[in-house]
Amino acid sequence: MTSTGAKPPSSGRAGGGGRGAAAFLAIAGLIAAVFFLSFWGTNAEGLGRHDMGIALALSFAVPITFYASLICAALALVGTVVTTMRRRPPTRWLQALVVSLLPALFLLLVDLL
Repeated sequence: MTSTGAKPPSSGRAGGGGRGAAAFLAIAGLIAAVFFLSFWGTNAEGLGRHDMGIALALSFAVPITFYASLICAALALVGTVVTTMRRRPPTRWLQALVVSLLPALFLLLVDLL
């Protein structure tokens, strides 16, 4: 048999970082969604009148989810660098990085306005 220089078939991974990156993207999205829900709940007019306990819990959830999203952003940045060094496309890691930075960008926008 002669060598034609053909590459073996791929392992089935479409460029994106694999299952770990997709799971991390889902976690980052969940944390961002909880942040926005908590931020809305803290500023909701009628929520505090009906149940002060949930309004208080949501006000504590805002900084906790904000810091969790910053931690996710740092981990997504590390995942992006590692995936790039392995010469694989880091699309899912970059998506997770953007989703993780949404709460910080939102608070920056609220602070500037």
